[in-house]
Amino acid sequence: MRVSRDQARQNRQRVVATSSALFREKGVEGVGISELMSEAGLTHGGFYKQFGSKAELIEEACSLALDDTMAFWDGYLEGAAEPRARFIRAYLSHQQRDRVGEGCLLPALAGEARRETPAIRGVFTRAIRSYADRLDQPVEARTGQTRAEALSTLSEMVGAILLARVTDDRQLSDEILDAARRHILGAEPNGDSTR
Repeated sequence: MRVSRDQARQNRQRVVATSSALFREKGVEGVGISELMSEAGLTHGGFYKQFGSKAELIEEACSLALDDTMAFWDGYLEGAAEPRARFIRAYLSHQQRDRVGEGCLLPALAGEARRETPAIRGVFTRAIRSYADRLDQPVEARTGQTRAEALSTLSEMVGAILLARVTDDRQLSDEILDAARRHILGAEPNGDSTR
């Protein structure tokens, strides 16, 4: 049976959305075409009607993850009295650590992305810039934060999430998140949570 253009578009969107979560949860190399198509409720053969390669899908899935995450952060931070501090607390939360398939693409896939195509690495470059822009605001208690400080803060945040996820010791994982929040904010974290 022939699929309509609208249905084909919807199928493609479903595959990209499913892949976006699966890649963050299991890694790009940890997910095969058969598994992701099955998870999307489609047949393996349908993949090649929609995508020229797995790399094309990876780029789209990572772009979707980035766009969705940035839209979330924009809404979450809108109107906040201290958006930078709120962002840091929420990013360095148990929710961000535990909901890998919904969370930041950087700690989930950056290690693999460095071996991918220039287009995929371009998505990660955009992610780094987007996050740094959200951090490159004056620190609420002082002025004059530099771009270098924003990039350093981002590096610490991503590294803390990565380390908090990799350990099998929940207490150590919590300590890592708490230590990063305290170091970056210079104060007792307030437990602000997010997704």
